[in-house]
Amino acid sequence: SLKGPTVEMLRDLGEEPTTAGVAKHYAGIAGTFVIDLVDTALQGAITTLGMQPIVCDTVMADAEDERRLATDIARIVEGWVADGAS
Repeated sequence: SLKGPTVEMLRDLGEEPTTAGVAKHYAGIAGTFVIDLVDTALQGAITTLGMQPIVCDTVMADAEDERRLATDIARIVEGWVADGAS
């Protein structure tokens, strides 16, 4: 879910102020899009844009949370590489 100036910016651009609205701006550029657990229902919309959603806890309240998120994403990518998909 989005907060703060991002919501206002998306509205000014005529986009929906959701994770899917942000994803639209990366469609055609990114093949993968990380979304928070609260946005799980938007997986289909992101897949429709041609991106693979990664769902994980993206809330970072402190440095430990930052490391956790980075580790989670690195493990997912390492799994893709090990499976031959890069």
